[in-house]
Amino acid sequence: MKKTSVILAFALLLAIPLFMALSPKAEKPTESKWRVVTVVESVVPGNLGRSKITTMDSDGAATEQDIKNLFSLTGINFKNLQDNNRGIADLLARNTADGYELVEVVPGNFGGDKESQGIFMTRFIFKK
Repeated sequence: MKKTSVILAFALLLAIPLFMALSPKAEKPTESKWRVVTVVESVVPGNLGRSKITTMDSDGAATEQDIKNLFSLTGINFKNLQDNNRGIADLLARNTADGYELVEVVPGNFGGDKESQGIFMTRFIFKK
């Protein structure tokens, strides 16, 4: 009886690593890549404000692009608005073509002390 128990224990010790080697491995989940694009549009008249598009990837890579201010000395500048819209649409299309999916849009509006000061800010959050 003792000899049978030793043989069974030895067989079990050999079988465990064999079953572990043959069992399907759980795949490691792939890590998501994130990209945050922030569009800041100034409403300070006379081209005195600073309007930009900044992009930051989850790996720390960053870019910055100048865009036009929404207001000139005489009021809203619709040509600048159209140029900015074209640039933002191109940026969204490039990110989609790069395999990113737009998952969230976060708007923001920050007014200054005066009625003619402030910024519009929009964040586009992409995931790949």
